[in-house]
Amino acid sequence: MALQVHESRIPSLRGLVCVSNQASQKYGIDDLKRWIRLNHEVFKAQKIDIALKRSELGMWDELVDHAEERGLSVSLSVDCSAAADTFFSVINPSSLLDIVLKPKKIPSENFDLWLDTASRHQIPIRVQWPMPIHRTLPSSSFGERLSEAGVRMVHFIAYDPLRKDNNILTNKESVESIDSLSEWVGVLEGFGIEVNIIGFPFCSLPETLWDKIYSHSNAHIDHQQYNRISYDMASRLKDRSPTVAGKILQIYQARHTFFDDPIDQRLLPWLLESPWLRARVVAWHKLTRHRRLTKAVPKALPESESSADAFMSRKKSEWIQKLGPECGGCRLKAICDHAPSDFRSLMPGINPKAIAGDTVMDPLFFVRKQLKFYDDVDQERLNLPTATVELATEAHDRIHNTPPTMQIDSFQYSIDGQWCHQLPGGLRWYGFTNSEKVSTPLATLEPPFTLSYVVGGGIAEYAGFSLSKTSRLLCPMEGYNHTLTLHVDAQGRYVLLRDGTPMAPSQFEGHYPIPSKLGTQLEPRICFWNIDHSVVTQNVDIWTHENGTFDGVRSAKYTFITVCVRYARRLQMVLQSIAHQEGISHEDIEIIVSYVPGVDSTEDVLDTIESAHPNIRILRSTYAEENGRAKGLMINEAVKKSTGDWVILLDADTVIHPGLMQQVEQQSDEAQFLIPDGRKLLSPETTSHLLLGDKKPWEDWDKLLTTEGEMRSREAEGVPIGFCQIVRRACFEKVQYFEADHFEGADWQFSVDMREHFGEEIRLLGYPVLHLDHGGSKWYGTSRHY
Repeated sequence: MALQVHESRIPSLRGLVCVSNQASQKYGIDDLKRWIRLNHEVFKAQKIDIALKRSELGMWDELVDHAEERGLSVSLSVDCSAAADTFFSVINPSSLLDIVLKPKKIPSENFDLWLDTASRHQIPIRVQWPMPIHRTLPSSSFGERLSEAGVRMVHFIAYDPLRKDNNILTNKESVESIDSLSEWVGVLEGFGIEVNIIGFPFCSLPETLWDKIYSHSNAHIDHQQYNRISYDMASRLKDRSPTVAGKILQIYQARHTFFDDPIDQRLLPWLLESPWLRARVVAWHKLTRHRRLTKAVPKALPESESSADAFMSRKKSEWIQKLGPECGGCRLKAICDHAPSDFRSLMPGINPKAIAGDTVMDPLFFVRKQLKFYDDVDQERLNLPTATVELATEAHDRIHNTPPTMQIDSFQYSIDGQWCHQLPGGLRWYGFTNSEKVSTPLATLEPPFTLSYVVGGGIAEYAGFSLSKTSRLLCPMEGYNHTLTLHVDAQGRYVLLRDGTPMAPSQFEGHYPIPSKLGTQLEPRICFWNIDHSVVTQNVDIWTHENGTFDGVRSAKYTFITVCVRYARRLQMVLQSIAHQEGISHEDIEIIVSYVPGVDSTEDVLDTIESAHPNIRILRSTYAEENGRAKGLMINEAVKKSTGDWVILLDADTVIHPGLMQQVEQQSDEAQFLIPDGRKLLSPETTSHLLLGDKKPWEDWDKLLTTEGEMRSREAEGVPIGFCQIVRRACFEKVQYFEADHFEGADWQFSVDMREHFGEEIRLLGYPVLHLDHGGSKWYGTSRHY
């Protein structure tokens, strides 16, 4: 496949797992599987390099199976110290996306044998080329040899941070290697091989090579590099014992559920920064477990423009003091890796020097038009889906042919929780720390809508929109000025545009999975990550259709909240039981359904209920599949959208009595927490009749209570669990659901907390609920769409 130029880069989705540390101690197989899972679930990798030595081949099949079960494309990374045939007596070549060859020197006999073996098996090759570059190696004939063997990319590296045996060069070798780079770059690109240069400061290379240099500022937005956080994890584990590494991986995995153990949060950085033994870890835990761990108190932020400028001036002085007068005063200091101690010791005779001129902030300033290779995984990411192209066309037509419905000026929004400088026509954001910053809500919007803003006067790592606690739609800032646009159609499909070009939202570590669709009643905010000094956003333009803005006038008496994941058929019966409440106007009912779009027919069910009962307001709260078990999170986020005096938390398999809301209506103002009088577990046969419409609970309630099945009245030792909990909305200001990536025990704990704050619950005697059978599956669904 020929090299291509794409000015808008796609970020790296390549992870890295090393089977052993620098002392050649193997990590445990379960810890390696955990590491692979972290790359997939937390670091959002789509492909993974597994660095393996000959003595570790026995682990290969199990690791590859584990990666492939998660849809990861696997590459083999080797140092070429052992013969290739030994590896391929175990490894199935068809299981490999490509091979990464990382020899200690080039040329070498084993490196040549690896080229021949990979070529014979028709496996693409990536090469990490260490220094020095030998002057006696004929560039033209060797470049042809690499091309014919299937080499698609070469990284020229000053040194490898993951190796302890990097080559130490003489002054002469350092100078000769740098002099040779220009010739080699031209030769390799002539043979269709992508070339990158890593670990070199700009000032050490001629300007003609600057379009190949990758550093901390741009590696994460280049598909050929490693995912930054995945690579950082490998770097931190490289000198850890298998015991300590295993503990780090376990803590890190727990850290990225919604449950954060404060002890683990203290223990993790301690383990990462110091190679402590497990015995000392256990001792530390025992000695400090009785202490009350508190969060650090944040430092006060500047409260005026002058104090903000003074703060940034101090930071600049610290920068120069830290980097030295050469790097601190260089125009490329923001995008260069400078000359760290490893570089100076391994490549002596190359001294940094300041490059005069205006400071360059754009991380792609030099590499934007670089020739790049795209493998099958990355080529697919380049090809935008047809729906995305259609949505982008809609957005362009709306923006260029119709005036905005409204405009939010710089005095109508601010930065949430931080001082900002509001100017006529613009709002200045300051980057006091490398962190996320979001605006206050711009508006409450109902799809379809389009909103757009211009950012300029500086640069941040990412820019875009925040839509909820778990949803960010961001893309890299590649220049000083961008127009960011979010266009959402009536079905919740969306496209993120940067300067009119569709962008795939960036994947992030942890809690920000990319949603497939957006819900209703959205409160978008402007969002930036890692602002360098400051940026300015201008007024925000918003285009809406009729009823595109949420007026907030109509309030419900009753808000039903249900979480539905693969329970669509049962959900339909549950919603019907709400719609058939006796003596209650549909105008007083609001239903919020939290669900994962695309896993079942929930959206069709909601469309049907809306058509059949148009006076019931139905809100859709959508989540990515990664959040599909986080029921507490879904409930808390739905409560924020609710308007009812009463909030009824109802499982998607729980049918309520037709007179239940009338009983709630009769409660005194002092009532805060109500529950039904137990639940009747229906048999599979009775459930089937209900789902097929043969029986209707609002007509056959008493008969259904007498059918086969268990009646449960005071389970969980009398503590109300979560199939149906009826709560005053004001109570959620004090008590919320525990937000974990599972649900076990959270409903029980919620009831315990409600009792503590508001007293005992009131049981609605004679009004149980019907629990539809679902074959023993969990509330978060199964592979069957019941």
